[in-house]
Amino acid sequence: LREWTSETDLRIRHYAGAATYRTSFAYSPKATTGRRELELGDVKDVGIARVTLNGVDLGCVWTKPFRVDATRALKPGQNELVVTVINSWYNRVLGDQLEKAPTRQSQTNIRIKGDSLSPSGLLGPVRLVNVAW
Repeated sequence: LREWTSETDLRIRHYAGAATYRTSFAYSPKATTGRRELELGDVKDVGIARVTLNGVDLGCVWTKPFRVDATRALKPGQNELVVTVINSWYNRVLGDQLEKAPTRQSQTNIRIKGDSLSPSGLLGPVRLVNVAW
């Protein structure tokens, strides 16, 4: 997990749209009761993320604490997590303003003041938390 605008590749640094993160993790149930939630940590630019665990769509989050109830999808052993993060056009439009004409990716009449990119991506930490009932 790292911030997209720190990348040297301009296609990533100025990216606008959806990016999908995939990972797997082992889970050993403990004797605790209650539900389990996946907490995404920090989600930047727009802060919209869709979460799927073991093929079960757990929904979208767009505000802190960026948590979804994972209880129904979580299973003992290996689990497959997919998080799709969406950011705005801000970095793409700013990137196009800073680039020379033939490499422009967007066409808009919007102009952005300054030259600071907006942090983007799934920054984490992503963790499983127990929530007592």
